[in-house]
Amino acid sequence: MKNLPPREKAEKLLDEYVKNPALKKHMQMVAKAMAAYRVGIKDVIIPAQNKKDLVEIPNRIRRHLNFIPVKKLDEVLGRVLMNSE
Repeated sequence: MKNLPPREKAEKLLDEYVKNPALKKHMQMVAKAMAAYRVGIKDVIIPAQNKKDLVEIPNRIRRHLNFIPVKKLDEVLGRVLMNSE
């Protein structure tokens, strides 16, 4: 996993975190945040309705990430395309 790009590393780590079927739905965001943190991803786009779940993420991880709540796909595309230039 050492030579993988950050996105692929995050996907592999996320797979490890969510393999456990007992993982509750609200804990999936925690797993995604932990995977992003471990591979060095700083910006995490989340659905605006999940903003309330951010309290589930440990502060030691949350403080290193920039969560961007979005309501529509257009907002996601705008953020992704804006940052890819």
